[in-house]
Amino acid sequence: MSELETLIINVIRKLGRATYEELLKELISKGVEIDDVKLRKVLANLIRRGVIVKLPNPKKMKFEYGLSSRGNPEN
Repeated sequence: MSELETLIINVIRKLGRATYEELLKELISKGVEIDDVKLRKVLANLIRRGVIVKLPNPKKMKFEYGLSSRGNPEN
């Protein structure tokens, strides 16, 4: 697992669920320099591997990312 993937998982773990914008804001506040395309690719890869899930939030009218119950982010 890459350092960026670990950071993303830790941010989601801290926030519970996070929108793309919230993830980006937290990563930037931690000093991570990342472009939009790279972050979206990493998120898509984590979703495909079952580590995180993308869930709709009707109140915010956005999708949120959360840790998967079947994913094991420690490995």
